[in-house]
Amino acid sequence: MANNNQLNSGESDLNIPSCFQILLRNLNNLDALINVQNNYSEFYPTPEPFFYSCIVTLATYWEVFCTDLIKEATFTLSHELDNYTTLPVELRRIVTKELKNDKHEFSAWKLAQNNWRGYVYSRVQNLDNNPNDLKSARPKNIEAAIVKFLGFKDFETLWVVKDKSKVEIKGSISEFLDKRNDIVHKGILLNTKIGDSEYLVSQKDFFTQLAHSFLKYFDRKLFETIGIRFYEYEVILESKKWPFNYLKEIGV
Repeated sequence: MANNNQLNSGESDLNIPSCFQILLRNLNNLDALINVQNNYSEFYPTPEPFFYSCIVTLATYWEVFCTDLIKEATFTLSHELDNYTTLPVELRRIVTKELKNDKHEFSAWKLAQNNWRGYVYSRVQNLDNNPNDLKSARPKNIEAAIVKFLGFKDFETLWVVKDKSKVEIKGSISEFLDKRNDIVHKGILLNTKIGDSEYLVSQKDFFTQLAHSFLKYFDRKLFETIGIRFYEYEVILESKKWPFNYLKEIGV
């Protein structure tokens, strides 16, 4: 992958949502950490602390991406629609229920005129601070957050990674996040080859492919809803610059 200067200077001609730009920049930093782990003997007797750091770091990057993606998609949805009546039916149903349960006598005014735009987006503003919405970026939590904040309920095209079934993809996410939790809460990993750089690289590529699949899913759903392209991923087929060459290498 390229260095951060390429990303920041615009040499990569990025035409992708900011949440994915941030993920790619973060993964570039992860490459540096993996390189340190591969040369651990220069710093420490064993690769364990560096290997653990790579897993915790990648899990964090994944969770940040998921949170930012849902917030960015919700912003696009709430600001590009002509009126609230064209919001996804499930989202309208959820918002209506929230307002009915709101005891404030003027709660209905939250949707008056164009106030509905601010209200729909305000619901997702604290997603990264509210553990009740997205406790961790596990499959069931991701799907629940998408339904709650965007009203999308069809997830068949969300979970797509080359050579993996939907069940395998969800299992891989949960297994990796379990490893992160074991490191954070128990300080040890069992049944794992410590220092396995191939494993770290494969996980990085897996989460990158999945993130790309998420972007394509939101692009399709938002286009169906508001006629706006969220992620014009066809540019990947034409560009040979980073990060598009990397994305093609891992088979997005």
